[in-house]
Amino acid sequence: MKKNKAKFLNLQSFNSLPAKFAYALLGTLGVYFIIKSSLSDSQLLANLFFIPSFIALSYYWVKIAKLNSRPRIIFHAIFSLFLSCILIVGGQLNLYSQIIWSSASIVKILLGSFAVFPLLEIFYSFMSDKIFRPNFTITRKTKLLAFFVPLLVCSIIWIIFFPGVYTYDMAAWDAELSSGILTSHWSITYGYFLKFFLDSSFALFNNYEAGFAIAMFIQMLFICYVIYKIIIFVASQTKNKTAYFLSLLFFVLTPFIAVMSITDAQDTVFGGLFALLILELYSIIRDPDYFKNKWHIAKFILIGFIMLTLRNNGIICLLFLVAFIVFVKIPNKKSLLFSLLAILALNFVYTGPIFHLMNVEKNTTAVREILGVPSQQVARSYFENPTSFDESDREELNKFYRLDEKSLFYDYQKYPLISDFTKGSLYLDYVNENLPEYLGFWAKLGIKNPGNYIEAFLLNSIGFWYPMKNYDDPRIKLGFMNYTGFAMTTAVRNMKPVERLLPDNNITDKLDDIIFSNGWQNIPVVAQLSSIGLYAILFLYTLGLLIKEKAHKLLVVLAPVIGLFTTLLVAPVAIFRYAFPLALLLPIFICFIIIAKRNQSKAA
Repeated sequence: MKKNKAKFLNLQSFNSLPAKFAYALLGTLGVYFIIKSSLSDSQLLANLFFIPSFIALSYYWVKIAKLNSRPRIIFHAIFSLFLSCILIVGGQLNLYSQIIWSSASIVKILLGSFAVFPLLEIFYSFMSDKIFRPNFTITRKTKLLAFFVPLLVCSIIWIIFFPGVYTYDMAAWDAELSSGILTSHWSITYGYFLKFFLDSSFALFNNYEAGFAIAMFIQMLFICYVIYKIIIFVASQTKNKTAYFLSLLFFVLTPFIAVMSITDAQDTVFGGLFALLILELYSIIRDPDYFKNKWHIAKFILIGFIMLTLRNNGIICLLFLVAFIVFVKIPNKKSLLFSLLAILALNFVYTGPIFHLMNVEKNTTAVREILGVPSQQVARSYFENPTSFDESDREELNKFYRLDEKSLFYDYQKYPLISDFTKGSLYLDYVNENLPEYLGFWAKLGIKNPGNYIEAFLLNSIGFWYPMKNYDDPRIKLGFMNYTGFAMTTAVRNMKPVERLLPDNNITDKLDDIIFSNGWQNIPVVAQLSSIGLYAILFLYTLGLLIKEKAHKLLVVLAPVIGLFTTLLVAPVAIFRYAFPLALLLPIFICFIIIAKRNQSKAA
């Protein structure tokens, strides 16, 4: 028994030549099935890639692979299975709107893991000190480049879309504010920021365009400052020229970051503040004297508080952070907890007494937003497995959902990737008054329909985790950016008209097609760098590696991101503006991988 165990633990048995050719063959089959699962009409492509894949994988296993670290092999084997599952299951949902629950799918996932494993090993090796060795000093020139190059890119897009991207959500919110209606559905902070510039512009220049342009320019400067801080952070922590230029290149080649910087969405400022919060957390765990500086305390609390005034899911992010701090030993633990409690207390006062003084109407639709995914699950069960609904189930369903001929509930069959329709059919007042009864009904149906519940959840969030999601998809109803690039002066009643001032030309039309008509999906590199699923996979890989390396302090820094990603998975739809913080943080994920790998090398 001991002899067999010793043989298993001996890595030489995994490095034999027959074993390596077996891995190559299994990986080749994995590539074949991943292509088949990801693309429609993919038989020819899968066949074309079969022999080249076998040759490439054979070369990798025989000439390059080094299975010399048991912990790394175990981690990459587990993550390979996880990523293969994402690719196979995500492909099935993307193509067929369902998971093929069969032993064949399990075999495909297992084979796919042999295709993914070498990619993870190559990526991990790429993070080595040979490529990312300390060889770089931050200078005044590199700081200027880190700020002004992204600013130039953002400014070009701002000029093309001048005075900026005016969205119907904010136009509607401004119309409500201007008529004296204050609700907590949208950010009051951001609403008044935009309203100030629009109204001042009309008073001074008799138009709204000038004020909107100034507001978007200020917002653009803020996002460029955040990008600058991230690039300099990566450069200072890695002390590496390649990391510096790759970070800069990422922000230059990802057009949606620039577009978000000149779009009047509260998500833009929230994303920037969220990134600054992560950078401050890193400083806190590294500097024992951080809280001795009163400016540091004020800055941290101010960033956190304003962030909470912009999006409610910021509270979830901070609660995840509190949970991690309680269980992990870090410097400044008590001071950090006190600061977080101060942020939450300020938010409580802001949304309580201050809202009351301002006569802000409470957001009665909060429950509707929370029940978006459960509504998708109920609807999918109803349409895919109607026999699971007995007479009492149907009676309960009619109490919670509007089911007449004009009900939005039936639109689930056309739009399973967005919950706006199913949650929009809720009898909200009744559900608010009988929420425990609704949850009991939902749980009872889930026991009868576990497969449908899983599929509904994964379909609704597919854009947040599947890296090959195609947004030319009628099932999602919305575009990748949600908003269109032109000012819709008649989209909302009583809205303040903001019109594009530059005449339409070939450049503007082309950029409209690329950004707002999903033309970006046909541009190599840009398509890959703009994938929300890619951000998620890199984030999850970073988390896994930090757990493997027992880098608990860095896990604390990423705790708010775990909270954010959790809220994304139950968001009403998977679009870029919700995932904007993940896009900004991608260079930091890579930076943490480099740091963890360096620490592991030092320990070895």
